[in-house]
Amino acid sequence: MTAIDTCHARARSDTASVPAGAPAGFGAALAALARTGREGGGGEQRPDRPRGCEAQGLRAVPAASRGTLVFIDSRVENPQELIAGLRGNSDWRLIDAPRDGVAQIAAALAGRRGLASIRILAHGRPGGLLLGAGELTQATLGELAGELATIGRALGKNGDVHIYGCEVGRGEAGRAFVGALANAIGAPVAAASAPVGHADLGGTWRLDVGERRVALLELPQWRGLLGLTVTPKPPASPGRSGGEVRNAYAFAALRADGSVVTWGYADNGGNSSGVAAALNGDVDVTQVFSTYGAFAALRADGSVVTWGDSFYGGNSSGVATALNGTIDVTQVFSTGTAFAALRVDGSVVTWGNSFYGGNSSGVATALNGTIDVTQV
Repeated sequence: MTAIDTCHARARSDTASVPAGAPAGFGAALAALARTGREGGGGEQRPDRPRGCEAQGLRAVPAASRGTLVFIDSRVENPQELIAGLRGNSDWRLIDAPRDGVAQIAAALAGRRGLASIRILAHGRPGGLLLGAGELTQATLGELAGELATIGRALGKNGDVHIYGCEVGRGEAGRAFVGALANAIGAPVAAASAPVGHADLGGTWRLDVGERRVALLELPQWRGLLGLTVTPKPPASPGRSGGEVRNAYAFAALRADGSVVTWGYADNGGNSSGVAAALNGDVDVTQVFSTYGAFAALRADGSVVTWGDSFYGGNSSGVATALNGTIDVTQVFSTGTAFAALRVDGSVVTWGNSFYGGNSSGVATALNGTIDVTQV
């Protein structure tokens, strides 16, 4: 049973169906939520959390409901805290990272009718939302027409869709996407033009683009942002004094001897054992860069070593010969899910998620160094 399969009357176990890509300890956190709902120990019993289904990330509900259904991409930071903050008649599902997210949502809603609202919490950017293994953008709406129509049929007459992702509605591209998505679903859609998340991080839960008909979801205690952001990476210090960078799930510490130590969620770069020999300082690492879920280390010999989730650029095998130092890499840049390496000959090499710049084949002749690229 996956995270969006129909929940039967009783769950088979308290730790079943933790989605791929969920942070370490997530199953235990779900089990703790489930025990709170069953036993009432250690806190207030939650009447909106049914027995037996909590541990699976599912809730048994009737085919017709005036409630809301919340979909949470499993790669958001501390999803268990988001789930714990839901109240009232909100049911929830987790979207598995390795599979298309829109297809998962449509499968969960097949046969459902009369929902007041569908809320989607995932990492976003202006005009795009990362859901499972794919990105929902205006360009992908056509190929997902069937799934989006299924989502629309699950809503009641006055139902709507809330998109909680950073800056999804920002600018012309964001507004166009929100409007096109509403047309594809056949119901009002609301999104934010600002970062979504905790106020201390510059976030808000206000949806100011598009149209909505029901009250907003607010989770003020969740300390995170729902954006595909890139960690600032300061230049390597003279003498390589110890530095540290992070992505959403892991840390990488650059040490004074040129070696790198990593920790955190293993799949997103916390485990660098596969490239340990390249990070042990025999060849100094001079700088470390990150996307949302992977790292890239620039070494003193001009080569680049990568590790972490391949979806975020952790696997650079496709461009390995361009990163081996035969032509020195001088700087590495990143988006949320892709890397770009600037080489000493003025050329640029890219890898990672094609949606976010990992595939530069369309402009390859402009990046081949015939005319030097000086900055990315």
